[in-house]
Amino acid sequence: MTNLKKITLTLFIATPLLFGCGEDKSDYKYIGPVAPFLHEMVFDDYNFDEDLLTVQDYTGSCSVVRNGNFVGRNFDYFYNNVPDFIVRMNAKEGRYASIGVAQTSLFKEADLLSGNYNKEYMKLIPNVMMDGINEKGVFVCNNVVANEFDRNQGTDPTKENLGVWFVARKILDKAATADEAVEIMRSYNIVGDLFGIENLHFMICDSLKTYVAEIVGSQLIIKEKTDDNQIMTNFLCNIDTMHDHPSGIERYNILKANYEMGSTFKGMQDLLFKARFSQSFNPNMDPIWVSDAGTFTYEQMQNPDVIADYKSYLENELYPEFTYDFNNNIRNDDKETAWWITVHNSTYDIQNRSFKIFVQEDYEHCFEFKI
Repeated sequence: MTNLKKITLTLFIATPLLFGCGEDKSDYKYIGPVAPFLHEMVFDDYNFDEDLLTVQDYTGSCSVVRNGNFVGRNFDYFYNNVPDFIVRMNAKEGRYASIGVAQTSLFKEADLLSGNYNKEYMKLIPNVMMDGINEKGVFVCNNVVANEFDRNQGTDPTKENLGVWFVARKILDKAATADEAVEIMRSYNIVGDLFGIENLHFMICDSLKTYVAEIVGSQLIIKEKTDDNQIMTNFLCNIDTMHDHPSGIERYNILKANYEMGSTFKGMQDLLFKARFSQSFNPNMDPIWVSDAGTFTYEQMQNPDVIADYKSYLENELYPEFTYDFNNNIRNDDKETAWWITVHNSTYDIQNRSFKIFVQEDYEHCFEFKI
């Protein structure tokens, strides 16, 4: 299958240049490992300075769904030794307390356990939140979305800049309601990195409302979602036509078809399990998940010949190299080839300002955190 370009979506994650510019306000404690691939940090203050950051290539695909009081989120990434960080941010004047999950490719699990890592980089962690909730019950997460539209350097150049990677942190710090979070986004010129700003979209929730915020070209489009439309994977869902490369459409369809499962906390966890990412390149799936290849158009996805060709490619070219054994539902840690899994599955209880998390598709061990 020679026309398959790349089986990922590209996300660009912030990494530090130098912590020598301006005042260093960071005040934190690294608690340490809670479990394998899960570490906890507590911050009293941190540096919010975009001059400290540049970009590096980071890839991922994610799913999020809200039903009533519960929001479920799968953060999907390739299987490697990069840990998640539980970030507990303490309140201070002008900033709400919050808790959530961050990740960067700066830290390897083995290095954290041995102490062989750059301590200065720890100051970055609060800026790269994947999902979180604050003391007012405002939830936010970001998912990668395919870069299809003209890239630009801002949504409104007349306003103060806010980097796309800082949006989640700003909302957790400042928003008392989902409506306030929307107004925060609209009050800035949201700018991207060197590769544009269409690489993230956001779900924002409180006890009453759910919004999806997306940047299309230079336009910030924010729409309220209700009922079983409170789902976001990796294609634009605020445009009137089907996204040309709707990555994650199979996961979206699973979440939508089984939406009622998510009306209870346990049900939401089980719903996320149905969309776990280790299935994405499994040639045994029916229907096979072709959209996450990131290559085919929506029209091509309807062509049986394309599907058959892709299935053959998975079976004969990629399957022998998998770190994940689909037939036995286990990972082969001895193989060097990285493969894709749900790095964390987090289910949030909005009313209680808490969440439970599974890490690295280990569904036998669950950890709970609360503000």
